[in-house]
Amino acid sequence: MQVNKDKLKSALLQGKYVSGEDIEKAEEEGTKNKTSFADVLLKNGTITNDTLGQALAESMGITYADLNSRPPSREFVQR
Repeated sequence: MQVNKDKLKSALLQGKYVSGEDIEKAEEEGTKNKTSFADVLLKNGTITNDTLGQALAESMGITYADLNSRPPSREFVQR
């Protein structure tokens, strides 16, 4: 699945997970190192994997389920 970079940036900014400056710096570093701005934000500790997951879900208009903090019950998984 292809992630829309602009929608992801918008979700990160609207959710106040990062600043515009954070994104600009991450894009510059990503261009230099041939990696994505999201990878740079993760590597630098600006966002966590959970934050990225939340922003990705928001950018696609779907609900984010954090299974680390709210794991499903054993009975639910075994169905």
